[in-house]
Amino acid sequence: MLFTEDEMIFQSLEAMDCVIHRHQKEGILDISPCGITKEAGLKQLGILPGTYIAFGNDQNDWRMLEEAKISVCVGGNEEVRKYATYRCGEQQVAHTMRQLSNEWKEINISII
Repeated sequence: MLFTEDEMIFQSLEAMDCVIHRHQKEGILDISPCGITKEAGLKQLGILPGTYIAFGNDQNDWRMLEEAKISVCVGGNEEVRKYATYRCGEQQVAHTMRQLSNEWKEINISII
């Protein structure tokens, strides 16, 4: 993470072999190596697409949300919302987890 909005830094990073997510509200550049994503990490752990419930709030969560059985956008990020089944506020995360856990308790499903 870089705490900057400097356009020259962003352009320099674009020339590198990496993935950059801009968090414009916070003035942050989130940098990851190519191919290193949350959903790739889940697969390495043996958690396959369609076998988990995911919660996410930012651009770097969309692939994980897209591959989840059920996905929850936390907050109001409209880009993330496109990939989510549900939306909840930050204060409702625990309640939503309990609710979904109860609904899906008969099925072997992970909550991420």
